[in-house]
Amino acid sequence: MKSKLILTLAAISATAPLYALPTLTNEHVDIGVAFDLGAFDLHIHDETNDIEYAPDAAILGVGTAAYQLVPNNPAYSFLGTPGVDYVWILPKVQDPNLLFLGIGSEEIAPGTLTGNQYTFSLVSVSNVNGGKFRLYDVDGFNVPTVVFNSGDGITGADSTTLPTGDHAHFNFSFSAPGQYDIEFKVDGLVGVTPVTQTATYTFDVVPEPGSALLLATGALALIGRRRRA
Repeated sequence: MKSKLILTLAAISATAPLYALPTLTNEHVDIGVAFDLGAFDLHIHDETNDIEYAPDAAILGVGTAAYQLVPNNPAYSFLGTPGVDYVWILPKVQDPNLLFLGIGSEEIAPGTLTGNQYTFSLVSVSNVNGGKFRLYDVDGFNVPTVVFNSGDGITGADSTTLPTGDHAHFNFSFSAPGQYDIEFKVDGLVGVTPVTQTATYTFDVVPEPGSALLLATGALALIGRRRRA
């Protein structure tokens, strides 16, 4: 079996500031769900480079290519005003310009968990700009199904049951730029014994293209004024 390079925050630096951590931007990456020694192991699996990170040892980047108008369809009103508001979406279909993010439990062998399944839930969402996080799926008829929605309050309904030994992709949506600290939880049964684990993942949602250009222009103008002073 090919060994994986596993990086933890301590391995990078216990005092590393956020910007010093590696940011994954266009790789195929999973929120990894494994089970070892009687406990869940939540991590980040960069499948493109076959590297595993602890949840707090890498940043999940959401680039400018994710910025788009909410579809002009009332079924998408959970994202904002259709045809008016903008959101950032990491799509379930791979885009070479964006992170291709999934939820993977391929490392859990059949028979490990009762029913060969586990529950994946949203616990909390933090964003300084008040941004909301939504996870949703879309069927072949362009009909969305909301899985998580922090915009209407986080409850027990913000959960989904997934099979072990599997790999699933959804649409990850963010309503504002900035850093998001999102806590997820996994639950399952070993026989009749419940097992659970939580972990917080950090997403970095870049500003919309126009704002990024204005910020860059402003910074260059400031540098020019300082040089002339």
